[in-house]
Amino acid sequence: LLMRSPMRHSPSRWIKSSSELYRQMSIRRLFFRQQKGVTFEDETLSLPVSRDRIYPLVDRVKSALPKIPTDPTTEPLQWEPSPQSLNELDADVFLSIVRPWCTNAREDQEETIVAICRLHAAITRHFKEFSDELLDYLGHLHHLRWVVESVMEGHISDIELFLELHYTQHIRTVDDARVFKDCVVGACPIWAPTVVKQFNGAGLTH
Repeated sequence: LLMRSPMRHSPSRWIKSSSELYRQMSIRRLFFRQQKGVTFEDETLSLPVSRDRIYPLVDRVKSALPKIPTDPTTEPLQWEPSPQSLNELDADVFLSIVRPWCTNAREDQEETIVAICRLHAAITRHFKEFSDELLDYLGHLHHLRWVVESVMEGHISDIELFLELHYTQHIRTVDDARVFKDCVVGACPIWAPTVVKQFNGAGLTH
């Protein structure tokens, strides 16, 4: 039985893993190799891209910043993250994040959303064990939001179709299937038999 878990924690708990949250906010990665002596320029764009715009001789941002105080009597900042903020990202943190997306949720929707947040937290804890291709899909807040909004809009009520649409059909390797199954067993055991059945049907078992 899934328990309702209302938000009781402040956003300060997110401080510890802010780098992990930033990673989950980025759904795309773009890399390029800079060639010496080559500048990316395009004057035909509505906002022209030029060397002067990329590397301005006068830094307007710097000049707009307030002057750094030079008074040696200035007191140092007396603040540091609380011990609670050093915790891992758990289901309560993700539940706090998704709350604005699931206002007025029915009790059955609330239970499913809590389970989804538990699963997303488990995926986050084990992210180093997943392939990069799968993590780029399941391991982002964009995917979490899509799943939660799908629950709120009532797209799929059958749990087997729900898990296949949002999770299992995107898993291509035996290793990813093993890690994901472990995440499901730890986060929402009631879903585990369905996940195992789908992986068996796809030939993703040892």
